[in-house]
Amino acid sequence: MSKGLITRSSAWRLPGWIGIPLLSAMCGVSAGYLLALGILRGSLQGTWSDIDELTSRRAVKAPHERIVLVSIDAATIRSAGGLKPVPRAVIGEIIRRISTGHPRAIVLYLGMGAESRRGSSDDRLLGEAIKDAGCVVMAVEHVPPRDGRPESVIAPLPRFAASSRGVGLAMLWTSDGVVRTAPMARTIDGRKWHSLPEVVASVTIPPRGDRSVEPVPSSSDTSVIINFLGPPGSFPRVSALALLRGEVEPSVLSGAIVLIGLSGTSSGDMHKVSGGLRRLRHQGGGPRGWLFMDGIEIEANLIHTVLTGSAIRYAPSVAIILRDAGVSMLIAVTFVFLRGVAGYLPALLVVLVLPVLSKLGSWVAFSAWNLVFVDAVGMWGYLFTIVFASLFQVSRNNQDAT
Repeated sequence: MSKGLITRSSAWRLPGWIGIPLLSAMCGVSAGYLLALGILRGSLQGTWSDIDELTSRRAVKAPHERIVLVSIDAATIRSAGGLKPVPRAVIGEIIRRISTGHPRAIVLYLGMGAESRRGSSDDRLLGEAIKDAGCVVMAVEHVPPRDGRPESVIAPLPRFAASSRGVGLAMLWTSDGVVRTAPMARTIDGRKWHSLPEVVASVTIPPRGDRSVEPVPSSSDTSVIINFLGPPGSFPRVSALALLRGEVEPSVLSGAIVLIGLSGTSSGDMHKVSGGLRRLRHQGGGPRGWLFMDGIEIEANLIHTVLTGSAIRYAPSVAIILRDAGVSMLIAVTFVFLRGVAGYLPALLVVLVLPVLSKLGSWVAFSAWNLVFVDAVGMWGYLFTIVFASLFQVSRNNQDAT
């Protein structure tokens, strides 16, 4: 009677060579994800640490787009009589000097949302320079919410905006005081503002048939993880004073995207960043030391990221699940062909070796395709696989004994 029951009940069971690894992998991955997502990955900071770890070990890369920074530094301000802000007539002359080099675009990374305190002639000279250049893109200042007031923007004066090729929102995200991302578009006060890099892309990117890469698409809920080339100095930088004195060859600016902005600590636009920055560290920073970068160079990195389509992305969840399920399956299979204690030795070896291989694979994916594979299961998930596979092995041995 009992023998017949066993025979009938075994008819619906999967064969051992399928059932044990399949069920073990499912249990192991499920348990691993519950532990990893519920305990180990309970905060967004954990995912940022993955990116910080990868970018901190990466060597400085050469830019694929010609981007030049024109710095309005302390020497330039002194030459203008120490006046702050720098007279707009001077900025207009800087634009004219840059235009002689025939750049692809001139990005004015300066606030121009109010009338000049030096009179209408100051604004007129700048407006004429913007119009004559014909390739100027202007920044829209973002004002974050503060003291109960909602976020807002300070757009350039209409006379400047009308003479330019476009205006774009200059806004950087800081989740934990470190700049890593920026929105591609944002709706503020009922108006959708496109990002500064997107406007620059619309001016500089050739028609679709001539593109080698696709820019990052924009939407109100899309943000880009900035792919920093390295520490400050990754882009060529010239002094605005040297430009005004005629000490910069026009060929330096020919065909380049030129950003004009304040530089250095005196700009008041310094931000903590992360990305390929182990060479230069700052006291009191993160696990590897943070570095401060001025806004104009952060914007240059963002523009480069958008134009080259090289934004850092997280690997799709399906790819991560398939990777971890495959590893768990490999561990579980050892219990099918190697019973008893002999099955634990290769399984434990796999658990010890695979984290190293996983790190190597993650590094290759990041270096080649800017993909970040979050270690969702890792060691805990694989150990759970061994535990559950062991339980199934014991159950199988008991069935064989009957």
